[in-house]
Amino acid sequence: MRFLILLVLFFLSLQFNGFSGDLKTAISRYNRVLKTYSSTEMVKKGFEVKSKGEELCFPSQLLNKKSFFSTFAVKVSENDLVVGYSDSNEVLNIANDTVVNGDVYVINNGKLNIDGCDFTVKGNIFVLNDGRLNIRNSTLRFLSDYVYSKTLAVFNNGRVDFEGVEVYSGGFVIAAGFLDSSSFIVRGCTFADGVTIGLYDSAFADVQGISGVEWVIEDSSSLYLKDSQSGYNLVWTVYGEGSNADLTFPDGNYVSSYTISGLLPYVSGVDFTLNISNCSGLLWGIMVSKGASVIIRDSTLRGVAISCDSDKEWSLSGIVNNSHFEHYTLPSNKFHLEFYNVSTGAFNIYQDGAKKVNIANSVFGEFGAMEGEEFSIVNSIIDGTGGYLFSKSSINGIMVDSLLNSHVVTSDNSVMVFFNSSIERGDIIADGESIILLSNTLYQSLPVCYKSSLIVEGRLDRLNECFSNSVVPVCGTSFQYNGETNFVPYRGYQLFFKPENGDNWMPVSDLKEGMVRDGILAFWNTNGVESGNYNLMMKVYVGDSSLDIPLNVSVLEGSSLMFSIPHIDSGDYWETYLVLDNSDEFNQTAVLHTVCEDGIKTRDIMLSPFERKTVLLNGNCGFVKCDRMVFPSEFFVSKSEGGVAQFNLLNSTSDTLNFLYPVYLSEKITWKGLAVQNATSFKNRVLFYGYSKNGDEIGRGEVELKPDERRAFLLKNLFPEVQFEEIARVKMVAEKPVNGIAISGEGNKSLLYTNAVSDSRTSIVLVPHIANEFNTWRNLLVFDNASDEDLIGYLTLYSNSQKVVDRYEVKVKANSQRVVGINQLFSELSPDCGFVEVSNSLFVRQVFVSNDGGFAEFLLNGKSGKIAVFNLPTGDFLNLNWHGIAISNISDTIANVTLNLYSNNGLQVQKSLEINPHSRVAFTLKELFGDMDFSLQNRVVAYSNTPITGIVIGGNGLDKLLFLPCVFKP
Repeated sequence: MRFLILLVLFFLSLQFNGFSGDLKTAISRYNRVLKTYSSTEMVKKGFEVKSKGEELCFPSQLLNKKSFFSTFAVKVSENDLVVGYSDSNEVLNIANDTVVNGDVYVINNGKLNIDGCDFTVKGNIFVLNDGRLNIRNSTLRFLSDYVYSKTLAVFNNGRVDFEGVEVYSGGFVIAAGFLDSSSFIVRGCTFADGVTIGLYDSAFADVQGISGVEWVIEDSSSLYLKDSQSGYNLVWTVYGEGSNADLTFPDGNYVSSYTISGLLPYVSGVDFTLNISNCSGLLWGIMVSKGASVIIRDSTLRGVAISCDSDKEWSLSGIVNNSHFEHYTLPSNKFHLEFYNVSTGAFNIYQDGAKKVNIANSVFGEFGAMEGEEFSIVNSIIDGTGGYLFSKSSINGIMVDSLLNSHVVTSDNSVMVFFNSSIERGDIIADGESIILLSNTLYQSLPVCYKSSLIVEGRLDRLNECFSNSVVPVCGTSFQYNGETNFVPYRGYQLFFKPENGDNWMPVSDLKEGMVRDGILAFWNTNGVESGNYNLMMKVYVGDSSLDIPLNVSVLEGSSLMFSIPHIDSGDYWETYLVLDNSDEFNQTAVLHTVCEDGIKTRDIMLSPFERKTVLLNGNCGFVKCDRMVFPSEFFVSKSEGGVAQFNLLNSTSDTLNFLYPVYLSEKITWKGLAVQNATSFKNRVLFYGYSKNGDEIGRGEVELKPDERRAFLLKNLFPEVQFEEIARVKMVAEKPVNGIAISGEGNKSLLYTNAVSDSRTSIVLVPHIANEFNTWRNLLVFDNASDEDLIGYLTLYSNSQKVVDRYEVKVKANSQRVVGINQLFSELSPDCGFVEVSNSLFVRQVFVSNDGGFAEFLLNGKSGKIAVFNLPTGDFLNLNWHGIAISNISDTIANVTLNLYSNNGLQVQKSLEINPHSRVAFTLKELFGDMDFSLQNRVVAYSNTPITGIVIGGNGLDKLLFLPCVFKP
């Protein structure tokens, strides 16, 4: 009989239709915790969790009936099975496999008989008002969602009879409660997934042959347990106000006869009756509350439960599971609990009326908040040996710097806050209108919300390295989980920072509306941030409230090895690659972050000794963080015409950049463009100024970049009123730091991509190689003045160790460009190398042009070192037919240099040579190392006794060139 009806019942949890949980109150308490606890990582303080093997144990939520059952009104749905309503004497017999999609109600004098079948209940079972449930030779299945999500409730003289029954509940423990004068008669039953059965009031259980049960006995209830010799039975006896007991529990492996009742001479104030005969697999537990006096002798207790059932405040500390006591009195002024030669398993603690419970520095098995106002668990471990962590009613709880090894379940209107803690195993469940706040807390299983509950999570992962003048990925989680009837909106998150002793929070990012789980929350650009200790904070905005997530960080002086990837083109016509060269004999790592349309993707890359990896890039732009011996470059390939471009990545960003263009080849270049990367997590307004080679401003443009966005433009689109051939330099001024590259080409066959540069602070730039052999090359130096005043550079050149040009003056007008033809000015001097003294904002590029039309260009710098790394171009795409290196000795002494040639298989060939002071040598690899397949070689590493510098040279004939500066091992 299935129909709609209104019943008044006793049941495990309330039913809700809307959200009324007090999120503001929850966050207000959380904010009080932030002021109280300043630690930023979990501290265990020496506590050790000791395993006791495979010993079974299940939670004990039913240790007090007042918290277990509440009165509520429920509307029975058409999916429910109701027996005994319209006809109070109704009898329903079921002998075929049956699935009930809702709850089962057996009421009044109704009888439900289930015999010889598989009976599945998706909801709960209630038997009351003289109703009777009989199950024989059958399988009973509950479809549980989480621990204690399903129940069997029997009261008002209801009766349940099991004979030959197997009960399954989807791997989760279920709850059963017998109240009033209800009864439970069993003749053979197994609870395969566990059950906690509470006997209250005058409930009666006559049980023969049962296993998988945790019993709770209190009030005037009675349990007669006999002939149960398989599985386990964990028996809890409860001692309250005025009770006195001096007990010895028998060895649970086998008990022929054992009784506890108020009729015994050493027991008083106890109304329940426990009678056990001919049983094996028994485990013992006791529960004490205020006013009890209990002494236990010569026993092994599976569990000890403490019920904080009254008074304003309870404080417990120093409780440790799995202990043996020769003589011990638990420190509490609420009750008396004394042990003589007793071993204990789990200590369980329950808030059952006390307004506030504080637990610190303890290792215990379970905590349940059932009735009260607040609780706190600090620097403790709930190891799960006694059950799990749960809260009900309207209790607010906090877990700080603690570890949990079990399930978490909140229900009703309760609130639970986790701060700097870890939930290492077990589910995280919110039900009813409850709220869970997870702040800097780790867990294994994804949280789940039911009904109108809410879970809000914020986590900031620790920054292992954080340098000034860098881009730092801040990783973590900002996420919200809503029950099916909870409509509190997630509004996003924002990051802030301030000096440790400062007062004002400064933003790291704009408000971000999307959720992030275990990903990059924002890129923190630390340009201008001084070294020191800082507070980092994320605000997670939920509804009209916000949750503050703190983290302490140390900013180190210098720059991290986080390199910008300013532009990725992965369309129909282009492929973009990241080339990673490991120049070390040990394994190295890199972490790649790419900004894509659907978020930021992260990839860990491992590099074997001396290995080169080429990674196809997708997305718009990104960053790559490398170990110190890994050198990254970016590589572009035109699918249509075979053009290639490669340049070394930089680890700097700036709010002012200069894009330098090859005007000397304007008759061949058919297009010019630029790509700019917003290197922050803010909106960024960017202004562009176009200059001619004579220093005239000839165009202006403006764009707004979204956080972490990359935009690419052709100059004719950025400056539509200007011919692109006229533009020699573009100056870009942004509100926030950016990065970028200048891009140009002769169609897509001959390409030239170069890094955009910020203000130069170098006093000397080195000219490592001048190609003067056979008069087949033009050697050019291009001076770009990015300042508003005239500047002068001084050029010094050497030939075969002799200084042949001494401080040749190169005047460059404000904002203009000057090209110096070394062949034209100094053709008879045959210079090999040299240097230029420069002022700030004066950039120097070197250009090589072959008689066959090939050209190469790169920005000069003042770097040198004793270990120079020449990473060869990525030949897989180039079909290069020659490779070489040029090395310059910039010192005043002879350089003794050892050259090692490496492939992915390690060292291939070694060569030694001498380089005179202020001299340059240039070789093809064939000249240096003999005949071999150089397409398989990755790099040449030069070890010198004195600083050197140089470039990689290579090409396909002399019409397609690819020259790159060397890099230096730290």
